[in-house]
Amino acid sequence: EAGWKTSWADDTLHWNGALFLERWNDFQFSFLGPNSLTVIANAGAAEIKGAETSIDWRATENLTINGSATYTDAYLTKPYCKDPTDCPGSLKAPKGQELPITPMFKANLTARYNFNAFAWPAYVQGSVVYNGSAWDDLRTYERGVLGKNPAYTVANFSAGIQQDNWAIDLSLQNAFDERANLYRYAQCTPGVCGPQTYIIPNQPRTIAIKFGQKF
Repeated sequence: EAGWKTSWADDTLHWNGALFLERWNDFQFSFLGPNSLTVIANAGAAEIKGAETSIDWRATENLTINGSATYTDAYLTKPYCKDPTDCPGSLKAPKGQELPITPMFKANLTARYNFNAFAWPAYVQGSVVYNGSAWDDLRTYERGVLGKNPAYTVANFSAGIQQDNWAIDLSLQNAFDERANLYRYAQCTPGVCGPQTYIIPNQPRTIAIKFGQKF
């Protein structure tokens, strides 16, 4: 891994990042076995390479903008076979198969504006989060049964005001009611249960008011 930390424009802009490469022998993952019990197996070898970066910018005395992004290319460098002595006869995932769980790209961006309202400190904030598509299983047949979690984008907004020892915040989470799939699984081995997939969704659009008091 090699990274950098930089500052620009009289220390009002910070740009950090890193490039990484990992070669992982005996790549380990878990799945439901023949008796629907969790099995942890080693799948030969994998390679994970990518980049991550973040920016923090104080655009004005009142406005700050920060964001980050990660690109990850993770895949098998050897085929995964149930019986290594009988490959490709027991092939479960070919060389080059994308690793599960981690999306190839994800990013977020937040802007916050601080100001005084009636001489009281206040703020408004907006953020957007993007998460790329990802599989939940390494094996070819099982991921075909479970399907792939599609990419999604969620926007959140909030505003607040405080005075002395109290504060009020109003938030709108998942403003556009994006119905994302965070995770999907089967209650038993997909080859036995068939295409009976359970999906864990994200939180739907939520409006909240929070009052805080310090004593």
